[in-house]
Amino acid sequence: FFYHFEGSAMAGKQLLFLLAFAFLASWTLGMDSCCQCPFSAPCTVLADADCTGRTGCEVANSTLCASGDAAEQCDWDKKLSTAVGLISICCTVVLWGTFFVFLKDEKVVKANLHPFVFQLYMNLGIALISGWAIILDTSNWEFTPWGICSGFIWVPANIFAISACKHLGMAVAQSTWSGGVIICSFLWGWLYFHETPHNLPMTFVGLAGLIISICGIASSNEPPKEDPDATRLLDDDLTTSTPNLQHPSSDYKKEAPPRSVVKGLLCCLMVAVLAGSTNAPLMMVPAGQRGPGFAANFAIGILLTCICCFIGAHIQARVATQRPPQWHLRDTMLPCLLSGIMWGAGNIGSITVTLSTLGLSIGFPLTQSALLVAGLWGILYYKEVHSKMRIVRFFVSALLLLASAVVLALYGAAAN
Repeated sequence: FFYHFEGSAMAGKQLLFLLAFAFLASWTLGMDSCCQCPFSAPCTVLADADCTGRTGCEVANSTLCASGDAAEQCDWDKKLSTAVGLISICCTVVLWGTFFVFLKDEKVVKANLHPFVFQLYMNLGIALISGWAIILDTSNWEFTPWGICSGFIWVPANIFAISACKHLGMAVAQSTWSGGVIICSFLWGWLYFHETPHNLPMTFVGLAGLIISICGIASSNEPPKEDPDATRLLDDDLTTSTPNLQHPSSDYKKEAPPRSVVKGLLCCLMVAVLAGSTNAPLMMVPAGQRGPGFAANFAIGILLTCICCFIGAHIQARVATQRPPQWHLRDTMLPCLLSGIMWGAGNIGSITVTLSTLGLSIGFPLTQSALLVAGLWGILYYKEVHSKMRIVRFFVSALLLLASAVVLALYGAAAN
């Protein structure tokens, strides 16, 4: 990965990537150790069971665990502990809140890369890290169309996110759909998958605090300064897409289109429904096939969708006698690839969160806290926010977010 880009500061970003990769590796090892069979030492009643990791737990669960505490212990592998879920949330938040750093490279900005080419490069990175997930989860991984379905849901959500930003602006759109994603994901887990929280009233309090804090963080962003020479990533039509809902491409200048509040709110609603449903197909996979390897099926889905969109955009450009999308391979592929690897690693974490006791109702909403990490990058490193009032609002909202996360971790874990 130590590819030299003349005139850019890629060396520090390469180091950042390696640190993030090590962070992910340590999380994976920790997760695997947390899933070891609980009967490795006092294996008395289950003396015939093969207590060697998750396979042993599955054997014990299926053959020798009839009732009582032993049955509960054997169910450990079915639902990862709250501690594993919280560790995975921290990893996901850091990775999703940091992946866009590579996209701020000067050559990526100047290339004015077509959004479909941009996402194709990034999705290749997601596919690479998802392939690594298969290696880690060889015992459980199987091809499933539910993963393809999850990828098909993710790409249209990004398309609507772009349109929402055009009509409502970055801060309003992002805070609106983030709140909607939290509500939609919670409803999926609570009503459809019956993930009943341990304390429902306090869970509602925590979710309300999480939504309010995310709105406060999003509204702390300062609008970009007008620059007639600035390049942009977005096209004028509504068929573009962005790599992630956590931080759509707000760094690029866009000619102001006619705005419609109603259209913007409708787009935010679509983002909330689609993005909040992205991990729902994971819960429909048979229990024995669930695991981080699901990310590989997800990557196949987004690659197929992205390739179809790119071919469609190319045909449209040919029919309209416009310039076809340019690749800018040397200047943009590596940063976009690294960005995709980082986002894909975070996606593996979000899958692990969903499989923990925090589930789809609590764990996935907490991953929206990645907006906090992205905001810290903007304030502390890139110096994008200069207003003292906005900075104060950001850190007050950050404290509320952390308090809400603690409430959800204490009272939101599934009781069943």
